[in-house]
Amino acid sequence: MSKLEDRKIIEKAKGILMEKENLSEKTAFERIRTLSMNKRCSMKDIAEAIVISYEE
Repeated sequence: MSKLEDRKIIEKAKGILMEKENLSEKTAFERIRTLSMNKRCSMKDIAEAIVISYEE
């Protein structure tokens, strides 16, 4: 995937968190980043998991 595609999926996940969890943009981004660091995987992987989990 390109960096642009990675950024798009992260933005989508951030938007989902902002809507569903009533978070600010900064807090939503920090949550994705923190999960990424804690789980030792990329922010893109975390973002994809968020998108999948909320699209049911």
